[in-house]
Amino acid sequence: MNEKVIRFVSIAYLLAWAIWLIPILRMNGRYELNEEFSPFLLAGSFSPTIAALICRYIDKKWTGVQTLLNQVIRFKFPFKVYVVCLFVLPILAALSYLMLQIKAINLDENILLYVTMIIAPLNGLLGILSGVGPLGEELGWRGYLQPIISKKKNDFQAAIIIGLIWAFWHLPIFLFPEWRNGLDLPTFIILYPISTIFLAFMMTKVWRWSRMSVFLCMWFHGLINALLGIMSNRRAFNFEEYSDLSIYLLILSFLLVGCFTFEIIDRKIMKTTTNTVYRK
Repeated sequence: MNEKVIRFVSIAYLLAWAIWLIPILRMNGRYELNEEFSPFLLAGSFSPTIAALICRYIDKKWTGVQTLLNQVIRFKFPFKVYVVCLFVLPILAALSYLMLQIKAINLDENILLYVTMIIAPLNGLLGILSGVGPLGEELGWRGYLQPIISKKKNDFQAAIIIGLIWAFWHLPIFLFPEWRNGLDLPTFIILYPISTIFLAFMMTKVWRWSRMSVFLCMWFHGLINALLGIMSNRRAFNFEEYSDLSIYLLILSFLLVGCFTFEIIDRKIMKTTTNTVYRK
């Protein structure tokens, strides 16, 4: 594997795991995502950004760091990219639940929940400000790692590599039952990387379409967090006939449909294919 990739991944993993494992080891097997752990979760989530800045400085000194940071304020790209990246998945989610007849527990809130799905881009933008996830991670995954991987790999190959790195960076957090959505640990270890590969595939498209805008990748990441949180919420939807595993497989199926949809849009609207690699 590329030396730069190994260096970046090593720093990102070591920083996050060191921050997370200190309080985790003090829990004595009673793992709970509580207020005491929240500051550690937040601090560890910035390890990909810190790793990216360190690695870019090693590669290209302060000029490279400035170039990397400029991707966070890159807003200029075709308007259709904003539309596709921010509204295709929320609309797909609402249509999917309508077709599957998954309804709100309180039927009076049924329409409200579907509308909430469609306005997920707004929640996603607000989610960036929370710090955990989009703000701390994307400068690393998409700002630094993605260009290196995409120089030699197509979108599908890049998604597998980045998706696996992204998934197992979270490994210490797998210990928390709340994080696993009710799944047992062995099942989650198998299924979670599949979800991050699907997400990494769509994120790769977002990154390319937006001309490497870390800002839009952050927004899309926040949108995903908001949307999947709504879709898997047992307190909102009537999932009486669904086990925790069934809900997770439902989400995976939705993400797979999203990947196919993004690929079709890539070929038909954006006029590119997965065989297009980033060159610079």
